[in-house]
Amino acid sequence: MMLRTACFSFLVLLAALGFTSCSGVSKHPIELASADSLSKAVEVIDSVFKKIDTAAVHKAYDLLSSNLRYIKFNLEDPTRKDTITRDERLFLTQFFNVKRVLGICTSDGRELLKKIHEEEIQCTSLAHDLRHNTLSEKLDAKTCLLREKQHVTALSNSAGMLAPAVLNAFKTYQEKMEGVLDKVKQLKATGGKEPPVLTGKKRTDDEDDD
Repeated sequence: MMLRTACFSFLVLLAALGFTSCSGVSKHPIELASADSLSKAVEVIDSVFKKIDTAAVHKAYDLLSSNLRYIKFNLEDPTRKDTITRDERLFLTQFFNVKRVLGICTSDGRELLKKIHEEEIQCTSLAHDLRHNTLSEKLDAKTCLLREKQHVTALSNSAGMLAPAVLNAFKTYQEKMEGVLDKVKQLKATGGKEPPVLTGKKRTDDEDDD
């Protein structure tokens, strides 16, 4: 995972350093070339993140959360004598991890996408000002460029870590969720109880206690 993240970030930064502008009008041709590169880099980040079907991830997270909570509640019920095998325990542990990753996407993904779009506007605006020499005299081209490079690098790292993790987790969900549903059916067939409905802070604390 770390290697894939590093490769992704490296490719994004290569794009930011390697793209050149053909404009001969700008007073800041070097900065303009880099600003154009940053715009291309943000497009790459956006395209990677858009591979995630966020609506499907949200739906999967909700379904997985409710079913895992049901399983956990009944397996921990002292009035029952349910047992699970080692393989079942490993399987459920894997799905608690899947839920955790999907949960990160549901909580952080929307904000990350918002930041990507905001940075796309910022880089495009900076490139426009540099190309047409309309950058405010109060602003320094190099300083503005450095700030946007830092923002793009941070977005590259965040998207480079989140996107592959979410895609892998969602793939596991699609391929193996039937096993979770089977365990729920098994518990219901032996008198399984519905866990109490939780709201607000208590709901968050319970879901985090996997």
